[in-house]
Amino acid sequence: MIKMLFQAGFVDIFINMIPPSIILILTIFFCTFFSKNYFKTKYKMFGYLSLFYLTYILSVITMIMSFFFWKI
Repeated sequence: MIKMLFQAGFVDIFINMIPPSIILILTIFFCTFFSKNYFKTKYKMFGYLSLFYLTYILSVITMIMSFFFWKI
């Protein structure tokens, strides 16, 4: 059982899934924060920042999905 944990599959999943997931959670937080500020204040800067983080969220999601579907 212990030997199975240290195989390359587990390490690949950890390296390619955990850090992008943490980054994804942080960018979702920033995107919602700037979106709320945009709708409250109507400053264009907050709208542009929320769009920037939204596109970054999409890139992180495609990075996570490409890890799983690239090896098929």
